[in-house]
Amino acid sequence: MRGTDFRSVNKGILLIIARAFDCQRDADQGLARVGRFGDKCERVILGGIDLVDKTSSLKNTAEMIKYQVSASTAKPSLNLNVFKTPAPKKPAAA
Repeated sequence: MRGTDFRSVNKGILLIIARAFDCQRDADQGLARVGRFGDKCERVILGGIDLVDKTSSLKNTAEMIKYQVSASTAKPSLNLNVFKTPAPKKPAAA
């Protein structure tokens, strides 16, 4: 993705997309980078390129699911005893 000629009188901002985005979120953010605030813009994607790389997107989704499963089944590593108030000490016998 490359933006050129940001203040051209004729075209405004030109966004050239030369490879697919890794996920739909990246595509949405990338496309929104031009034409903000009513500026003139053009978005061009080179021929034969999908907007989102489906293989990469599925791989990212699978890794996120794998992480969520491992995080939800792992034993908690937080020591909850640190939140307990210690019992008051008894005075020493004289």
